[in-house]
Amino acid sequence: MLKKIVVCSFPGHKKMPTTMLYIYHHAFIKSSRNFYTACSQKKNATFVKNITQSYKVHNRINTHSQCYTSRKYFHVQKDFLQVQRQGVNQICHYHCAINSRNPAHGGCLKQLASPRHQYLFAVPCRHISLAWLDSLAVTQAGWFRALGQSRLVENLMEGLQAIHDYSHLPWWGSIILSTILMRSILTFPFAVYQKYIMAKVENLKPEMSELVQELKKETAYAVRKYGWNEKHARYMFNRSAKKMWRELIIRDNCHPFKASAVLWVQLPLWISMSVSLRNMASMMPHQDTAAQVLFMQLSTGGFGWIPNLTDVDHSLILPVLMGLTNLLIIEISALSRIQEGSRIQKIATNVFRVISVAMIPIASAVPSCVALYWVTSSVCGLLQNLLLMHPGLNRALRLPPVASHLQQPYSHLWLQLLKKVSRKGNAQE
Repeated sequence: MLKKIVVCSFPGHKKMPTTMLYIYHHAFIKSSRNFYTACSQKKNATFVKNITQSYKVHNRINTHSQCYTSRKYFHVQKDFLQVQRQGVNQICHYHCAINSRNPAHGGCLKQLASPRHQYLFAVPCRHISLAWLDSLAVTQAGWFRALGQSRLVENLMEGLQAIHDYSHLPWWGSIILSTILMRSILTFPFAVYQKYIMAKVENLKPEMSELVQELKKETAYAVRKYGWNEKHARYMFNRSAKKMWRELIIRDNCHPFKASAVLWVQLPLWISMSVSLRNMASMMPHQDTAAQVLFMQLSTGGFGWIPNLTDVDHSLILPVLMGLTNLLIIEISALSRIQEGSRIQKIATNVFRVISVAMIPIASAVPSCVALYWVTSSVCGLLQNLLLMHPGLNRALRLPPVASHLQQPYSHLWLQLLKKVSRKGNAQE
């Protein structure tokens, strides 16, 4: 027996669709003369409580239905409920959201046809499907699974085990040694190349300034001769200046995008190395005998306050140390500037500061071997930046001399740090 209840939206929710409830006295779906239901399994369906009696949810699926009389499509949510009431064993509850109101009842609440369901009511509300969130989670899980089983991650895992076997170091020492080797062999050359490109770009700025002055004179002459308005003159000036800058970059082969090569090497390496250590600490992707042996070695291969490298650092020493090291790298980069940073540079500096602080709770939730790798990598990055500031090393690497290179960079950093601390102290007073 089918009982239909039509409930209108409240006056404050005129745009909400009409809610239609179809109550069946059976645990399975029955096809009626005017209503056909096709079911498809979905997860995490949103449930709206419309029954005041106590119930127990047995199953929950979403269905897509089509009403053949009105030719309208419904998004139906079906819940199997166990109603604790005499005479009613099990019912199917449908909550349908349609695109238009049902004019049969004038948007009014119709009285229930049977007194057996006088406690049944519907709260009109919008239902937002979370299917896209499930799809995104499944997609991301597939990405992480593919990354964990990729050839690069497997090679890094084999390399870590080879370094551990040949060096005869404990696992914490093998992780530190592997990080130093990778930063020295892979990352440091690209960091030198980045500094080389940026030095050549900086040396082009004086020449570009002279060309811009000449271009301004030519633009002013063209305004007087050809009668250009201000908008056209600005357009021609900007186009000519960009063309000159491109010609200078092509001439010296120093496109600024080349300076980002270190990022495209360091970031994938950092992610892949983190996934490799995560796999080793959780016996992934294959839980065979070799993975179990490796897991046992990591469980006893720690030091000091982290004897178990597969467990998190409960003391939070490694996460805090990583955050402080990253903040120190950012502050050194900001203090080493001779001129005042631009607005974009200041925004980027603040963003990196927030990221450094946000990485602390993340590092506290990963295995200690991963946190140890992150700390070692950050310390190597700090030492790398300090070394590349030394004038003697720049000359040894044959980097082009620029005006921003200081003869005493470390003294300059110390003075800038003292000035910053004194300014903050005066501001607080």
